[in-house]
Amino acid sequence: MRTIIISDITETDESIIPYGLNVGKHTQTRVDILHYFDPKLVHGTYSPVSDSQSMTPGEKLSHDEILQREKETARAKIDKLLSREGSRLNYPLRINSFIDIADPDSAIIEKINEHNNPLVITGTDPSQSMVNGLKDLLVLLQNSDVRILIVPAGKKFVKPVKCCLVTDLVPEGNQKLEKLFEWIGPLTEKIYTSAVIPTDSNSDQKERLEEWKQALEPYTEKLHSDASEVVRIDESGIAIENICRHKSPDMVVFPKNGKSHFSQYLLANNNLKKFSESFNIPVMLY
Repeated sequence: MRTIIISDITETDESIIPYGLNVGKHTQTRVDILHYFDPKLVHGTYSPVSDSQSMTPGEKLSHDEILQREKETARAKIDKLLSREGSRLNYPLRINSFIDIADPDSAIIEKINEHNNPLVITGTDPSQSMVNGLKDLLVLLQNSDVRILIVPAGKKFVKPVKCCLVTDLVPEGNQKLEKLFEWIGPLTEKIYTSAVIPTDSNSDQKERLEEWKQALEPYTEKLHSDASEVVRIDESGIAIENICRHKSPDMVVFPKNGKSHFSQYLLANNNLKKFSESFNIPVMLY
C-alpha cells in the first residue's frame, strides 16, 4: 500500500500535505508527494526585475524559464514543509517527492499504477498547475482502482473516531470492501453504515441489501451499526446531509461508481467539494 498526496502547495498556505503525512503515519505506509507542471497550464509572464534603470518590468521570461522557476519554487516550499512536519510527527516517514514538468494526467496515473491498493489524498483545491480543479481530478481517477481521500483546505489532522460508510447498494462496491478496509481499518475506530435507497427503488433492492450485509460480514468487529440500516430518500444531496447531521461523522466514505445515480450526483457540479467544505470533513471514495 502507498499513500499518494496530490500537492496543493502553490495554491494555499494551509496545504493538506501535513494531513496526508499523518495518514501515512497512522497507516504505516510510504508516502509519495506529486506536484507536476503541465506546460499547457503554465503561461509566460514578465520578470519582476527590471532590465534597466527604468520602472518597466524586465524581459518576458520564456515558457521554459517560467516552468523551471515554478518547479524550483514548489520544491523549496515542499522541502520547507517536510522539514517542519518531520519534527512534529516524531515518526520515521518514508517520503518521496516527485516535482517535475510533465503531462499530469499521464504522470499521476503512472504513479498510481506502480502500487497495489494506493490511497490518493487531495485537497478540495489541488494545484492548478496540474488540474483545473477537484472535479477534473476526480474525472481522471474515476475509473481507476484507487481509493481517494478528499480533505478540506486547511483541515488539521485528528484521527477519525467515527467513520460513516454509505452505500447505494450497487454490487460493484461490495467487491472493493476488502481493499477499503485495509485503509479505514487502522485509520478509524468506529464504522457506521447506511444504505441510501431511492423512494422509487425497484424490486431487487431487498436482494441487494442482503448482498451488502453478507459482504460486510468479515468486518463486523469494526462495525458499530446494523448493516441493514436504510435511508429512503428522494434526492442524493439531502440523503448525504441528513446522514452527516444525524451521525456527526469525522469521515464519510462513498462508493466510486459512475453507474449509480448516487455517485453521479457526488461527481457532478463540484458537489463533493461543496459537501466536504460545508461539513469540514474528509470524504473517501472507494
